Amino acid sequence: MVNPIYSLGVMVREVKRPTFDEALERIHDMGFESVQFNLNVLGYATVPETLPPGKAGEIGATFWAYGLNLAAISGTFNAAHPDEAVRKAGIHGIKVLCEAAEDMGTHIITLSTGTRDPDNLWKSHPDNTTEIAWTTLVNTMTRLIKIAEANSVILAFKPEASNIVNSVDKALRLIEQVDSENLKVVLDPVNLVTPDTIEQQLDVFTNAFSLLSDRIALIHLSDVAGWNEHTSEFQRAPAGKGKINYPGFIKILKKSVYQGPLIFQGLDESDMKSCRDMISDLLIKS
Repeated sequence: MVNPIYSLGVMVREVKRPTFDEALERIHDMGFESVQFNLNVLGYATVPETLPPGKAGEIGATFWAYGLNLAAISGTFNAAHPDEAVRKAGIHGIKVLCEAAEDMGTHIITLSTGTRDPDNLWKSHPDNTTEIAWTTLVNTMTRLIKIAEANSVILAFKPEASNIVNSVDKALRLIEQVDSENLKVVLDPVNLVTPDTIEQQLDVFTNAFSLLSDRIALIHLSDVAGWNEHTSEFQRAPAGKGKINYPGFIKILKKSVYQGPLIFQGLDESDMKSCRDMISDLLIKS
């Protein structure tokens, strides 16, 4: 372990193997200690309608067998979808995950705050800034939090440029409005900066850690290669191989109250070991 208060991990779905066991074995062999899991790896929906009896415990035992900590379960669905039936199905799926989380070996489920685009969860929409979008999101989160509290689960949403919550300020607004210790944030440095602020990114990171503080449930690590003018989105890169100042980010992280997994996202398997080694060195030397 690179540091007793952190562990490095990856998304299970980004390690492509014929079987679940083979993927976990490969993750362990690359030196990772934690994973984030999506049920679609096993052929289920990310937010499933149901799970077979005993399946959650079977999944949890498999992680344990390979010496891997389950940092979080992905529970992304469109929490602000214009169609109420879609939102209700998502809420039901999160209930299934909340009831299964302990047996799988985690207490964190990650969420998206959604978009008013009815077809693409990761596409922005002009109505995302409207009051109806915000009210819809808050209503969904309020229902989800009651389920999470009943199951001692943390719901951790990730600010995304294309979603309703796309900034630290909006994240704080949602946390204050829902008012539950079971609602927290997934922090990824890429999602904190814009083309206008990337040159001041260390100030942005310091501010985010200061404002969010103990509301950070999980850290994701990705990077940005450039800006796509057509889509108005960053082009992603492996952590440490883009424009994010990772030496500076890690120094700020280590001064914060956060203790827990650091999960790499958006990596080809060929980049995983080098990215892990880079962050590991920074955690030791910073």
